[in-house]
Amino acid sequence: MSTGEKSLIGPLRSLLDVNLGIQEKERLLLLGDRGPDGRSEELVTELSSLLETVHPGTETLIFNPAGGHGMEPPYEVWEAAFGED
Repeated sequence: MSTGEKSLIGPLRSLLDVNLGIQEKERLLLLGDRGPDGRSEELVTELSSLLETVHPGTETLIFNPAGGHGMEPPYEVWEAAFGED
């Protein structure tokens, strides 16, 4: 882990604990879509790695964009967030 990455651990922990109030046993799902240049997918992957350090059990789902504002996300997003039912 680089020095820059290490410097993000404290703020990420604070974000999860203080701002979001996420408990140890709660599930954390990080969602990201595939941008046209691939950079957003790379960013989500890096963030997921850091979040896993702070909150083990973090799940990540990278999906194809819905196609426009106001459109429903793909089914796989709903399923990952809320389960099959």
